[in-house]
Amino acid sequence: MIRFDPDGSPPSAVVVVAHGFSGSPGQVVGWGEHWASWGLTVLVPDLCHSLPWNVDHEQNGLDMVALAAELAPGLPPAYAGHSAGGLAALVAAATDAGAAAHLGLDAVDAFGIAGRTIGDLAAPAAQLYAEPSACNASNNMLAIYDAAGVPTVRVVGSDHCDWLRPADPSCALVCATGPRDPQIAPTIDRMSTAFLLWRTGLDVSAATWWTPGEAGWDDLVASGAIVP
Repeated sequence: MIRFDPDGSPPSAVVVVAHGFSGSPGQVVGWGEHWASWGLTVLVPDLCHSLPWNVDHEQNGLDMVALAAELAPGLPPAYAGHSAGGLAALVAAATDAGAAAHLGLDAVDAFGIAGRTIGDLAAPAAQLYAEPSACNASNNMLAIYDAAGVPTVRVVGSDHCDWLRPADPSCALVCATGPRDPQIAPTIDRMSTAFLLWRTGLDVSAATWWTPGEAGWDDLVASGAIVP
């Protein structure tokens, strides 16, 4: 497990961010560095049940809840994750009655877990997602999020690997869906950070990036960077 705390200030909001199936904390460690630079404490676990011979996404979610309770007591946690880590993060947010938020980063469902779980989700949630491909199971979480009224936003031109921090060229060889637009990464950074700052209460003005009619949101839609 890797922990990032903001410089010069005590922890006031915490995010637990999970890597994808067969992945590692090193694939999402950049989120810890980035979000901590905005004032968030970030915990990056090594999921114990995310290997071909040991698959238990629900237990991974419960482990995320236990980690937040142990290392950030008293701080309502936001749960985020990439791919199957996003599924674990959904389980965590739906299980933890004190959850502040849930953010899927091109989250992917498996074994019907999301459909069985999302009805228990009370925390504010959102899904940022890529163009459909085999790597994100053709966006198989979208219908589940949409049916539950969870906002979903497509980052135009992005693929399943664009949500990794740092970038992984080997992933891109398998999952790339088209030419790379230099605005993809900044858009993902901006939208994910704004959602977490807003929903953890660290900076409620960040809601403008998620609110139709506000300049932040409208500019991204008008430029074609995102599609609600």
